[in-house]
Parts: sequence; structure tokens; C-alpha cells
Amino acid sequence: MNHIVKLIDTLALCIPQLDSKPLLADAPASADQGEILGWLADHLEQQGLLVYEEWKEYFGELPALRPLSGIDFSAYDSTFIVGLVEHIDWEEVDPELTYTLPYEMPYLEYINGFLRDHGLRLVDLLPFENAYILCVKDDETLLEQLCQCLKPFDMDIDVREAMDAQQAKEHVEKLLIS
Repeated sequence: MNHIVKLIDTLALCIPQLDSKPLLADAPASADQGEILGWLADHLEQQGLLVYEEWKEYFGELPALRPLSGIDFSAYDSTFIVGLVEHIDWEEVDPELTYTLPYEMPYLEYINGFLRDHGLRLVDLLPFENAYILCVKDDETLLEQLCQCLKPFDMDIDVREAMDAQQAKEHVEKLLIS
């Protein structure tokens, strides 16, 4: 139970607008990873603080997260990253890449480039096949604390460093070359 309370306290420091009371009131009975994930997902989704996306169906749209609601994203082009690969002849690409590419596209990193000035960052929970996306404070110390609090549950976060358009383009080009 101590690990769960510590996780809740750290989430409250990391996630803007989180009301930790419902998490404390409904703490899971076990530290089983599946139970912890379900508990987190349920409570954070109810508060508009987590979205679930299947990587194969996600193409860079802004996640519907409450902390993002007051930010002007008029300069953000949700089709930019997909546009970097839309003219590829997939017949000539390594079949392994066609499987792994959805998981390696820098969608969240590109969005984080727009969030940097707001002190926010999108991250996703690991080690899951699909994305459980959270908006957290862009604070390395807090993110490290969150990583440490997730370890007892065999979980972590993918910190998703911010990328501007040029960095995202270079990242995609490296994926296609390797």
C-alpha cells in the first residue's frame, strides 16, 4: 500500500489538474501490474488526464487531455508527421519496418515541441503495446520520481523528448534508412 500512496502523491505533483482524492479512496487491493494499470486508467480517464490510443490507429492528433485545453495549437499540424511517410513505396521497405514504424513515429515528441514553452510534456506508460498518454509537467526531477514510483509495478514512462519539425523529420528519415 505504501508504494501506491507514494505513486499517488507523485502523480499529484506531476499531472496538472489531478484530484488525487478519488485515487486514494479507491486504491487497488494488490500491486498487480494489470490491476494498477486498470485503476490508473479508469481514474485518470474520468478526470480527462489520460487517453488510450492504439499506435496503429494513431496519427498525431492532439490527445483530448484537460491540461491541453487552454493552449493555442493553431500552429500545430497534426498531419505533418504522417506527411513525412505518405509518399513511401512500402513494397520497397523492409517488412519489419512496416510493423515497427507506428511505434517509433515521433508524434508525441512533435507535440511536445509545442508544449515546451508551457512547461508540459506528453508521456506514455510502458511496457504496454499501445499508448496510455498522460500530460505531465516538463520537470526532469519529477519525471524521474514518477519513474521510480512506477518500478514496483513493473511500469515506467517513455519521456518523449520535445522535437521541432526539423528534428522530427530527421528522426523519421533515420527510421527509414536503418
